[in-house]
Amino acid sequence: MPFIGTSEFNFYGGSGTGQTISIDKTGMTVIQSHGAGTDGTSSTDYQGQFSNLKDKDGSEYLIKDNKIYLMEDGQFVKSCIEENAVCESTLNPLDKIEQHEAQEFNTVVNHPSESVQEFQPDAGLNLDAEPVAKTNNAATIKANASSTELIMAMIQFANDYEKQIEARKRVEALPKPKHGNKKEARKLNDQALALAKQANYQDALPIMESAYKADSADVEVVNNLAYLEVMLNDFKSAKKYLFETLILKPDRSGAWADLGRVFVAEGSEEYAKNCYINFFIASKNPDAALKHLTTEVPDNPVLTRVKQAANEEISLWSSGD
Repeated sequence: MPFIGTSEFNFYGGSGTGQTISIDKTGMTVIQSHGAGTDGTSSTDYQGQFSNLKDKDGSEYLIKDNKIYLMEDGQFVKSCIEENAVCESTLNPLDKIEQHEAQEFNTVVNHPSESVQEFQPDAGLNLDAEPVAKTNNAATIKANASSTELIMAMIQFANDYEKQIEARKRVEALPKPKHGNKKEARKLNDQALALAKQANYQDALPIMESAYKADSADVEVVNNLAYLEVMLNDFKSAKKYLFETLILKPDRSGAWADLGRVFVAEGSEEYAKNCYINFFIASKNPDAALKHLTTEVPDNPVLTRVKQAANEEISLWSSGD
């Protein structure tokens, strides 16, 4: 391994969405993205051994001489910041780093181009889809469930570990959309986030919409667009983009928290509670997630009640009841 510890990096510059890479002594490696969202949580792009760093979107990573490079299909990606320049970033240590012998750590395998089925979202994104079939009076997930039905199954079966895992794995196995202009999307994303950090959601929204048009396969952009819609109380649009986010990455905890707020606004408290349970399940920091669930929302007593109900159910798991 090139080092032991955690470092941050950002292929796109600016102060917006960045990433971290953590490597422990066993070689276990975790790459995470950090962006906007209800609770400021992160999403995991890669988790596994330091041997073939390829995330779910097909992006690959090469570490060499305290720098990390972005690659796809064994080739350097270019134009993240400067036209035709290789996408690279310095690794900035966040904790005490144990450096290993200097050498080239090329963990990328040259992959032949694979024929990937073109992504086709559900026609009209039927967000009221019913994912459940009845077999001998037992609820099961439909064999031909659509992507939105599978997300609904994750909501309905939040307390059923086996069905929850089944639904998530089926979502992860779905063909994903091809990326558009990721460089332009991330540039616009950072501009919109800068406005959002000043609570200027109205001006941030059209910029984030342009980022979405540039690359609707970038889960950070889609989730951030949904977040802005939530903050502007456009819950119908937010719901659409949150489903798209979770279809791209079903373990994105911040999206589950935002979807919980949407269901509260719709009056669906049971679904909202289950979304917050999924938020906890997906969170990489359980203590922070529990703190979020137990924090009151003074101007929204219904949301506070729903979060507390989710926390009570989660508490039953640890008590063994």
